[in-house]
Formats: sequence, structure tokens, C-alpha cells
Amino acid sequence: MSYSVHDKQQNKHKRTTSQSVRDYEQMRLRCSMLGKEFEVVQDYLKGLFGSNVTAITLLSRANTLEKMTGIQVDRLSRRNRQALFCWFTENWEVIQPILLSNTSAYQKAHMAAKSESEAMFDIANLLNYH
Repeated sequence: MSYSVHDKQQNKHKRTTSQSVRDYEQMRLRCSMLGKEFEVVQDYLKGLFGSNVTAITLLSRANTLEKMTGIQVDRLSRRNRQALFCWFTENWEVIQPILLSNTSAYQKAHMAAKSESEAMFDIANLLNYH
């Protein structure tokens, strides 16, 4: 049995409105204009917050930085993870010193949470947990 492209069901939830298409094109243009710097900042943030950092985590940090610096997070960045990485890249000169000063606090909190979760799965703890 051979399958053609037409046999596959299309994603019924795919947004094809003019606004969605415009947002997607704008996001791609922003990423391409930033070039290599975008990749560097993205890798830095993934290293800082974890490789599978969610948009919610990034947006939470962006909102905090917005209050600290007065740099507004645009509409598209609030709705799209890649656009949020673009926002961080566009404002990197202002944001990086703040992140560097707070890095040790983030690492300490991350290590504490990690050690707590590892302790939870220690066999001795599991045997004694009732």
C-alpha cells in the first residue's frame, strides 16, 4: 500500500490566520537579523536555566528583568519561546551584567533543589518513608 502526502491528516489545530503567519515571519526575521549572537545567548540561557528551559521560566525571568531595567517585553516575546530568546539577545548588553551578578544565587538554588530531589529517591529514604 502506498501513501501519498494527501493521505495524511493535516493538523486541525494549526493556526493559519494572517496574524499567526505575520507573527511567525516576524519572529524568523528577528532571529535571522541577530545571527550568531542569537545562538550564543540562547546557549548561555540554556546553560543557565537548563537545556529544556520552558517559555514560562524564561518569561518569568524576563518579567523580573523588565521591572529592573524598564525594557518592555513585546507582545510576540510573551507568546513565543524563540521570540523570547530574541528579546534576551536584543537587550543582552543590559541583561547580561544582571544575570552574571545573580548566577551564583541561581546555581545555589538549582543545586539545593537537585540534591533534595536526589535525596528523595535515595533507597534508604524510600525504605524509611511511611
